[in-house]
Amino acid sequence: MQIREVGALTTLQEVARQILSIIGMRMAKLSIILKFNNALQLTANQEEVSGYNSEIYIEDICKRACLRAQIESSGYSVRNNKDQLDTNKLLSEFNSNELNNLIIEKPVILIEIQTRQCKRKVGVNEDITIIELKKMVQQFDGAHPQRQILKWKDYIGKEEVLQNNVTIAEYWTANYEILVLEYASIDISANLKGKTYDVKNTNTNTTIKQLKDNPLLTTGNTLGIMKMNTFISFKCRMG
Repeated sequence: MQIREVGALTTLQEVARQILSIIGMRMAKLSIILKFNNALQLTANQEEVSGYNSEIYIEDICKRACLRAQIESSGYSVRNNKDQLDTNKLLSEFNSNELNNLIIEKPVILIEIQTRQCKRKVGVNEDITIIELKKMVQQFDGAHPQRQILKWKDYIGKEEVLQNNVTIAEYWTANYEILVLEYASIDISANLKGKTYDVKNTNTNTTIKQLKDNPLLTTGNTLGIMKMNTFISFKCRMG
């Protein structure tokens, strides 16, 4: 469904209903600017705000829209169906096609996650933290966020581990990045019949079955595993 040409008697409520049927409540709540009758009319949460003349900056429209919709304007931008508009330009610097169906939103960064099994692209807002990104990764990879290690290469090519409490925006500003997913490792100490066997750098994504299948470990024994100062005992049984 497409929004048809808006007549002079069409109410903003009717326009809002058309918007909602196309882009959904979430995007509509971020405010929409529609062009009709040689003026730009702003709607925010289905309410009329004001008309704009052609000698106003895109940035000012964005700020007013966010203010009316009770949204902090920091980080928001204005785009049409194809491109993001330069906020330093006046409305008069754009043609009518460029000003149709403008949307005010926070930019989305496309991130490609390289795991051991696959590559997956994830679209995120720049203000989410790395730990929130890891929770998204958990949905398709299965690894708990605390076991994930996300790495990327900075602008000089140096590899860096991303910290959980840092936002996407603090790391980069490009709209596309590639991250490598690794898993935290631990050293396991297994006590078997008076002998201690060390299994170094064990992947925390290792299953209990894979651990019991390790050739260093003998079946039918009680194992002592030291992990971060926590002692765990369990029986290995192969069947």
